[in-house]
Amino acid sequence: MFATGLVNLLYVGPQTTEIMRIRKHQETKDGKKSYDKGPHSKEMEALNRQFGILHGQPSTRNSHLRVQIICTYIERYLGFNNYNMSPSTPNEKFGPEVLDTPAKAPSYEIKLQGQHVTIIPVHSDHAADLYSQVKGPENASFFDYLFDEPPKSLDAFRASLAKKADTTNPWTYTILLKATSKPVGMASLMRMDLPNRVIEIGSILYTPALQRTPAATEVQYLFASYVFDTLGFRRYEWKCNDLNGPSKRAAGRLGFVYEGTFRQHMIARGRNRDTAWFAIIDRDWEGVKRGFEGGWRKIILAKVGSRRGDWRRLEVLRDV
Repeated sequence: MFATGLVNLLYVGPQTTEIMRIRKHQETKDGKKSYDKGPHSKEMEALNRQFGILHGQPSTRNSHLRVQIICTYIERYLGFNNYNMSPSTPNEKFGPEVLDTPAKAPSYEIKLQGQHVTIIPVHSDHAADLYSQVKGPENASFFDYLFDEPPKSLDAFRASLAKKADTTNPWTYTILLKATSKPVGMASLMRMDLPNRVIEIGSILYTPALQRTPAATEVQYLFASYVFDTLGFRRYEWKCNDLNGPSKRAAGRLGFVYEGTFRQHMIARGRNRDTAWFAIIDRDWEGVKRGFEGGWRKIILAKVGSRRGDWRRLEVLRDV
């Protein structure tokens, strides 16, 4: 019963769904339902036979076939040979080997250049321009889900940036808009786990001049490219408060895969924080990179200006 239930869950169910999907297309092509009186096309007859085998048409032959499916699935996909319940290969038992190509830590000796932005190490000299765009109660919401509190004064903000400039892990960077050469945001590479080649992008502060523009998307492309192509990390994380809907939607648009929510992960400003985890891993990166470069980047280069409404659904452009 265990084996049958397991295969129903992991094999029969998904296979049935796939056959039903194909059969639906065949019904449109044939102009009649799969359950209509025959004759049917050869393609539909084959699909109906497969469906019957999976869904238990009562015949001795089909019963034998279902048992064969179960045994084959257990042996091939779960690695159980001769009912010894042990994986058949070292890879299945321990996981595939990882090449010994260590990642490098981020550096403050960089300048990441894009079409719209330049990313440079944070400096206290950036404080005045940034403060003018984030000061005051009307902009306090920019800091709702950040670890930093809204700055109380320019001097306090300048001191904060000076401290960040002297800190590694996190490494904090300033985002300059090329059109004006002025700072319009900050972001950090943080929580580095160098032996396991894992790093996170976080503490992202976008001012109104950067929000919902192609430049904002390009920032994330430049950071991801730096992490994977230059530094050699295997895993690039995006974490946010589970209540932060815009951040979760942005992660999905940018190619990060949702991996779950860590309940009661932190106490933030005296309040519970459940944390949503997203990540891009190295084997995802080439596809995500092609989506960036082949989708939104070509469109950006073909456009004049930066109308904000054009750039809000990156996931559509990534499929181009």
